[in-house]
Amino acid sequence: MLTIQLAEPKHAHGIVSVCSKAYRATYGDLCDHNYIERTIQTFYNMERVLNEINETSDEWGGWIIACEGEVVVGAIGGGMTSAEVGEVFVLYPTLKGQ
Repeated sequence: MLTIQLAEPKHAHGIVSVCSKAYRATYGDLCDHNYIERTIQTFYNMERVLNEINETSDEWGGWIIACEGEVVVGAIGGGMTSAEVGEVFVLYPTLKGQ
């Protein structure tokens, strides 16, 4: 069964995995491999994701995940960009076959 919930620290590895794989698939044919890997290391590393799970604000609402059982199969994050506007900053599913 698929569940949607606010991420907890135990989900950090799953978020890193889903986002890293999906980022590579999304940008693999568009960007240089080294650029992709640097971006993944900057945004989808365990320390940063754990911090983003534990510390939210209006500007960063935290990670919301989709889980099948205990496995993270999707991740979304966003926040408010002004008093009346919110944005989704990242939205990645698990890719078929991964």
